[in-house]
Amino acid sequence: MIFDNLILHADGLIQYMQCHGYAKSYYRQVKTEINWLKKNGDAIDSYESACRIREGQTSSPEMKRRYRLEYGILKRFDLHGIYPDYRMKEPLFHYGAYHQLCPEFQTIIELYRQAGENHGLKIHTIKGNASGGSNFLLAMQAKGLCSLAEITEEDTMAFFTDSSGMIALSDQYRKEVAAIFKAELGNYTADARRILTYLPRTRNKRKNIAYLQPEETASIHDALFDDEPGKLSLRNRAIGTLLYYTGLRACDIANLTFSDIDWDNDEIRLIQTKTDVPLSLPLSPVVGNALYDYITIERPKTLIHMCSLVHVVPTTP
Repeated sequence: MIFDNLILHADGLIQYMQCHGYAKSYYRQVKTEINWLKKNGDAIDSYESACRIREGQTSSPEMKRRYRLEYGILKRFDLHGIYPDYRMKEPLFHYGAYHQLCPEFQTIIELYRQAGENHGLKIHTIKGNASGGSNFLLAMQAKGLCSLAEITEEDTMAFFTDSSGMIALSDQYRKEVAAIFKAELGNYTADARRILTYLPRTRNKRKNIAYLQPEETASIHDALFDDEPGKLSLRNRAIGTLLYYTGLRACDIANLTFSDIDWDNDEIRLIQTKTDVPLSLPLSPVVGNALYDYITIERPKTLIHMCSLVHVVPTTP
């Protein structure tokens, strides 16, 4: 059995883990896997095969991760005599496109990562672009292409389009792939720039906007128009009514002035704070009444045309 050496020296491995910071539950789990190999090892040809069998016996992502870490420990100890270091957790194998790439393509991704770090890109940006680029290169590799020099425009377009020739991937995906080939990639830069010209134009799709469910709408309406004394101030009712019925941004409500309200023509007219774009909205009776009640009953007396209509008083931290 190929695991004989591991089983022979298993006690030494467990004793080492006990003395070097491993939790009791962890080295017990490692011992469980050694015992499992002792019982089932005759039918298994490698640590990788054993690990995949064990992964297939659980639906827990955490347990799958644990198996990859534990079998990594067992293989390195058995084949190379390397004792584990709890500070360096290296799984037996990795999933993901990058780890399936040929050496040249992995080098390209690593060069991009280094270039991204040099330009001060955020970690999650580098990670996202590297993932998109790795998937593209893996698709090229599946075609039998193992260098940038071999990738043609036809190969590139096939990645982004469906069987009818329509663009099938998002604009964000194209940007991730483009980021790889825009980077300084040393000797691969010329081919990278060539491939960059092959990337198709994609439409920037808007994200779906979350909307209120009927029960949520009813709850907000009930809260705004609850007549229980002291439950909601007139100021907060006016703000809530503006938000609910007009969809104005909070910054625009905070900056709303008396001059923005055309009471005679029942309109709200303002320049949006975020975009500097003029906006005109109808002043419905429910919104107008909420504003009027607040202004005439509760709003502090100030130089009204110089101050915001919905008077915001800074709170003390």
